[in-house]
Amino acid sequence: MKIIYKLFLLFVFCSALVSAQESNNKEIKEIEKTINSLSIAMVDRDGETLESLLVDELTYGHSSGRIENKNQFIEAVVHGDFDFVTINRTEQTIFLSGDETAVVRHIFESNALNAGVPVDIRIGNMMVLKKHKNKWKVLARQAYKL
Repeated sequence: MKIIYKLFLLFVFCSALVSAQESNNKEIKEIEKTINSLSIAMVDRDGETLESLLVDELTYGHSSGRIENKNQFIEAVVHGDFDFVTINRTEQTIFLSGDETAVVRHIFESNALNAGVPVDIRIGNMMVLKKHKNKWKVLARQAYKL
């Protein structure tokens, strides 16, 4: 009887682990989708999509040290002199902290135009995402020089 009880507990424990892993995988895919959508919106200069992907309290830090809030960031992307042509992310990792917070790290690579002059960018990036009304949104981003 004890063996059956122990096997039952082991089965319940393993089932819970599998369920938690499946849930994490789903969340990670949703976070990746949000980050991909952010990159596309930056290249397309799509203010409406950017608005939907960012929390109102956004803090967006550049590798130069400049910090922007949500409105400043959207304005700069949509109407500024800096125009992203391509954006690629490599070495990306996603860490979930609880049910509503995620930390994303990657290498951010871009071909862009700065006032019409071609520039290549390769920087490190750390982002914090927050789940807001069942949707992942960017709360903070900090770039750093490599």
